[in-house]
Amino acid sequence: MKQAVNPILFLLANNPETEQNLEVMMSILQVTNEAVKSIKNGLDNFHETILKIKDQTPHNSNQ
Repeated sequence: MKQAVNPILFLLANNPETEQNLEVMMSILQVTNEAVKSIKNGLDNFHETILKIKDQTPHNSNQ
């Protein structure tokens, strides 16, 4: 991952609008971070709910 970021940082450093570009990049990373956290929490809650439903469902020994 670090090797992929180095050329991007080099290009940003040579641009006269470096600070503005870094702010945009930071905003994108923050939004992505929050989205991933939200998706993970949703999946964890879904998994917990499914396990609770499974535990509450009576087992039928005839099947």
